[in-house]
Amino acid sequence: MNQKKLLYVMNFFFSMGSLGIVTQVPYYACLRFDATSLQLAYFSIIFGGTYIFLAPVMGHYGTRITTKAQLLTGGCLGLFLTSLYVSFGSSLNMLYFYPLLLSFSLSLFYPNMIGSMGQANSMWMISRQAAIFSIGWAVPLTVAPAITGYLMDTFLKLYDRPQYVFLAVSVLPLVAALISFKVHRLDHSGELGQKIEVEDIDRSKLPAGGLLFLLLAWFCLFLVRSPTGIIFNLFPGHAYIMGFSALMVGLLLAVFGLSQAAMFWVLGRFHFWHFTQRPFYIAAVLMIAGMAFMCVAKSFFLIAAIFVLFGFSGAISYHQSMFYSLVVSKNKNRAGGIHESLLVLGNMLTVYLAANMEKSYANAGAAYYVGVAVCLIFLLVIAMTSLAMRIKKQALKV
Repeated sequence: MNQKKLLYVMNFFFSMGSLGIVTQVPYYACLRFDATSLQLAYFSIIFGGTYIFLAPVMGHYGTRITTKAQLLTGGCLGLFLTSLYVSFGSSLNMLYFYPLLLSFSLSLFYPNMIGSMGQANSMWMISRQAAIFSIGWAVPLTVAPAITGYLMDTFLKLYDRPQYVFLAVSVLPLVAALISFKVHRLDHSGELGQKIEVEDIDRSKLPAGGLLFLLLAWFCLFLVRSPTGIIFNLFPGHAYIMGFSALMVGLLLAVFGLSQAAMFWVLGRFHFWHFTQRPFYIAAVLMIAGMAFMCVAKSFFLIAAIFVLFGFSGAISYHQSMFYSLVVSKNKNRAGGIHESLLVLGNMLTVYLAANMEKSYANAGAAYYVGVAVCLIFLLVIAMTSLAMRIKKQALKV
């Protein structure tokens, strides 16, 4: 198996482990420690506050040949320790240390994995590789929450120990670590610290306005993708109050993951959207519609339909940012780190605002108003940008 395929497989197992932890910790905190929405938001704030600084730094170090494989291995082992720590957490205060471990592990892994996806000589191939990478974590999002939710319900009923699910999850990053050792052997042909020589595209042939599209894509990721943080951090608490089981929450997140995977496939297969602004509008409108419906949704099946909208919107904004980061930027690892930092920073700020909005109005539906607001801000920005570009073109014609 060549290195690229090994990276895809490693990404799958690592994502299965990380999502198995992330999607169940909020529900577990409510189940065992009666955590409030604001307390759940602290997980996102602690994680985001460290990850936004660590991701670009670790991405930069991954530009050297043997360091990249070592960082990927470190991320896998760090995630293993994170899952063990959560399984032995005996209080909510102890759980507040878990986001620090998680941010360190993910910052070692994802920026360097993203940088590896940009090694191609055409933007079409980069888009395809980015889509395969994204499907590699979207499919685990389809599978992991349902499986871990079922296991949590089972361990709760049989042993009154729902935290055992995190012990089971700890096996997955170990598998990823074993694969990373093979990647390290394939990467070890160069000297320590030697620069990686990779295939790259000819940027002189890119359409005009590449930097503008990169900035818009990052801004779209920061604002339009950010309401999904409410889904991961606050919705499990809302679902617990509505009487949903851990399995039901896992199934809803599986719908979100499956719809993302389907959209990633479409974006990787078709290329008509490259260097056009239409996808930005589509992502924002879908997210606004979903957040508006979530303000009043109570039915499991209605929420499942809404999660399809979230999945489509989230995939568009994520893939746009990753695509332009890899195509426009010369330093792919550093761009991947910025991409990851903006993703987490947007989630962190939106979750914090949503939790405070919910607390102020004593209404869970108020949290989703924040999601609507941030997407409206992006729509205003993209509309003003389109108008400015149109005026510039008309001026050039004159």
